[in-house]
Amino acid sequence: MPVLSQRSQAFQPQPMFEILAAAQDLEAQGHPVLHLEIGDTKGFTNPHIVSTLQELSQNPSLGYIASGGMPEIRGAFARQYTQEKGVTFGADNVVVAPANALISEYLGVACDPGDAVLLPDPGFPTYFLAARYNGLRIVTYPLDPETGWNPDPAQVERLIAQEPGIRAMIVNSPSNPLGTVMDPERLDALLDIAERNGLHCLFDETYKNLVFAGDLEPLPHRPSTTYLYSLSKDAAAPGLRVGCAVSQDTGLIAKLVDYSSLFFSCGPGLMQQVAATYLSRPDALAFAHEIRTETSSRVALVEKILGDVDGLSYIRPSATFFVFLNISCTGLDSRAFAYELLRERHVCVCPGDSFGQQGEGHVRVTLTGDRQELEEGVRRLADFVRARS
Repeated sequence: MPVLSQRSQAFQPQPMFEILAAAQDLEAQGHPVLHLEIGDTKGFTNPHIVSTLQELSQNPSLGYIASGGMPEIRGAFARQYTQEKGVTFGADNVVVAPANALISEYLGVACDPGDAVLLPDPGFPTYFLAARYNGLRIVTYPLDPETGWNPDPAQVERLIAQEPGIRAMIVNSPSNPLGTVMDPERLDALLDIAERNGLHCLFDETYKNLVFAGDLEPLPHRPSTTYLYSLSKDAAAPGLRVGCAVSQDTGLIAKLVDYSSLFFSCGPGLMQQVAATYLSRPDALAFAHEIRTETSSRVALVEKILGDVDGLSYIRPSATFFVFLNISCTGLDSRAFAYELLRERHVCVCPGDSFGQQGEGHVRVTLTGDRQELEEGVRRLADFVRARS
């Protein structure tokens, strides 16, 4: 067979799908598995999305649409961000595509191969995978559990001074995998650092509507910041594959549109019709409130089960639907813990090293599946830890 390119070696799957495949192999052998690894929202059914999909499927849009997204959905996101950020955004400030794809597209547009990008550690795996795919050097800024998983802005300044090749930075709050909200002063400082140093800054706020403890403080908008958002989480609709990037830099948005045109021509029109119709509802964000309420209850359930497990620790999440557990008391690294838990207890969680070096010694538990399965899965995890501590 012909030899594959060297560049193809940079193509790596998201690590949560690797352990999911191992779980599915077990299931194929007749062993039911409790899934706590993927940030899917199958435990939350959005009736408005379902009814809109049913209605529009009677006369669906199945033809090609604009590469940047239907005007209706671009306009809906522009109005949302105009209201939130206090500056005017139009449809030409928005590109619509799966948020996961937009991360790679953004780095490909903002940076040249050989440039460096600043990424949070722990951070969402696609940040690292997309940087490698685009031939970028990765410089990480650590998030410190001693400060509630917050960054040190002064350290970020030093990293930029030490590495003149840094062209872009990704900031994420609320955090996947940590479930925490960055301290507003530190978040504001990071966005300001990017602006002052002439860096492209992608602010991933996918979980902005899923803060269940406290409120997000509004921050000043900065022209260098591009916002990333998705309907996958707070609308419980990952199957729509509708996300957006929003920026005042219309040249950057135009290039992201070109990128989408090259790789997949355009998004599915029916899914964007559903999303635009959903966002036009005056109560579009009401379902996010239901998710927040239920997630807060599930966090309390997890706390109750894990409360008497010696050595197991975590910072209580205030957003998203993840708990990032410190399992170092077991003496296992994160990958060994996850795969042994899967083999022995048939519970699937995501290894913490999937999210960067700072994630070693941790696993991410997702709270979005069936509530009874979550309870049983966390009980099995607790027993597994007790047996090794």
